[in-house]
Amino acid sequence: MSLGSHVDKSAVRSLLSICGPHLRSAVLFSVVINLLYLTPSIFMLQVYERVVPTAGVMTLTLLIIVMTISLGALALLEWLRGRVMVKAAATLEAQCLPAVLRRSFARQEIGRARKSEILREFDTVRSTAGGPLFVALLDLPWIPIYVLAACALSPFLSLYIIGCAALIMGLGWLAAKAGSAAGQEAARQGGRVGAQFAHLFAYAGEARGLGMAQSLIRRLIISRDQATREADGAAFNAQRWSAWLKFVRLVVQSLVLALAALLVINHQMSAGAIFASSLLLGRALSPIDILSSNWKGLKLAQASWTNIHSMALYEQVPEMLLPAPAGAVTLEAVTARSHNGERIALHDISCAIAPGEIIGIAGPSGAGKSALLRTIAGLITPVHGTIRFDGTAIEHWADSQLGSAIGYLPQELVLHPGTIRENISRFADTTLPYAQIDQAVIDAARRAGVHSMIQRLPDGYGTVVGPGDTTLSPGQAQRVSLARALFGSPSILVLDDPSTRCDAEGKMVLARLIAEARQQGTTVLLSSHDTDLLAATDKIMIFAEGRLVKFGPFKVHNGPAKAAA
Repeated sequence: MSLGSHVDKSAVRSLLSICGPHLRSAVLFSVVINLLYLTPSIFMLQVYERVVPTAGVMTLTLLIIVMTISLGALALLEWLRGRVMVKAAATLEAQCLPAVLRRSFARQEIGRARKSEILREFDTVRSTAGGPLFVALLDLPWIPIYVLAACALSPFLSLYIIGCAALIMGLGWLAAKAGSAAGQEAARQGGRVGAQFAHLFAYAGEARGLGMAQSLIRRLIISRDQATREADGAAFNAQRWSAWLKFVRLVVQSLVLALAALLVINHQMSAGAIFASSLLLGRALSPIDILSSNWKGLKLAQASWTNIHSMALYEQVPEMLLPAPAGAVTLEAVTARSHNGERIALHDISCAIAPGEIIGIAGPSGAGKSALLRTIAGLITPVHGTIRFDGTAIEHWADSQLGSAIGYLPQELVLHPGTIRENISRFADTTLPYAQIDQAVIDAARRAGVHSMIQRLPDGYGTVVGPGDTTLSPGQAQRVSLARALFGSPSILVLDDPSTRCDAEGKMVLARLIAEARQQGTTVLLSSHDTDLLAATDKIMIFAEGRLVKFGPFKVHNGPAKAAA
């Protein structure tokens, strides 16, 4: 069996370079282990040819001692080989995981679903490297040891083992090929149903309040039934092939005894070799049996490592640190896709924003306002054109430096697992003085008008929040997100519809924040449908169908802005 033409040779070379010492040790152990696996066959032959004819008890005792020592060494080497492979997997993860995670954050073209699979792929590689599947791969090249041992008993026996190995390998390949398409479709169906399930129960309250719960549950059950049928079909197919493989395996294991018996009858082999031949065949076919039964797991591990390697290759050389941006933002013929990559959301956008300007962005829903802000914040990579900060293209800024200079408030509520303090501080490096971080967190919370609310929580700034958490209301969570955007007094604020969940107090906070930004020379870009908030800006951009229709002082475009809002 072969992994086929899809094996990435560079990925294999990278694997060997990272885990080379561990793999060399494992291969050396495998050679000795497979030689020691001949012990039972040799012991059987010696008992029948030396002990039984001569009734040699002393010989039997010595054989038992040698056999016990050999099998003890075998067990010890098996244990050591397993430990070496587990350590190899750990080394692989330690060297690759940081680079892969950094690149997954940096490459906007990688979707959220793909990023969420990274740790699962590392787990797949680790479990495979430390499990029986990889051990079978290490044992596979040493099948000739058992073929040569069988040839020493009889050439016919060695030919029989070779034929059985080819037969089992062929059947395993056919089984994997037959189940590939069905298994992939079942996995796709299951993934879709899982996403529907998660979405339904994440918004169960809304569905119940709108009277849609029963209808959505029925749709989920129908989708689940379809996915279950696909999975059952794939399982039935796998069980059918598994049954055939077991049948063939048992038949060849039995027929080797018949072949050995014929050879004994024809005086071409001793009687003790009958049982030895069965042991040799069993050991020769053992790695093939494991690979045939777990071919899907091997393909999955190979694909996981290829994906990990492809992402690790994109590790960037750290950019030099430039002077902190003053707040000038320039877009030069920028064209960008939507955040999911399905359509062009921005078409040939060009504009220049001076440091300290307050820019409002208006337009109907789907006009491209959020796409523009996400692109400026670095969440979307333009397919054409350039974004510059203080004249330097965005790709030449170090991510950490530009990220700290931009305060981004997304339209959707995103608080990461951790405390409110950690979220506002953007999970600041703990090498910084705690007092400095704490003061910056409190300053940001006060500017966002959320400090008093946080103080009233039972655990204050130590309150744990994250996905699915109901401690904070949507409005409170947005204010905490605003404080996070303000942390560290960034020179550019990018606020995506900041008033959408605001009450009267929240709107007063935003008005005060804009006034402070104007006084401090902070550049602000905000999108909104609130004409009062837009009226506080210096200039306004009006978008329609992903195009910048008008850009100028708010008073000039007051009428169109109100219409767009």
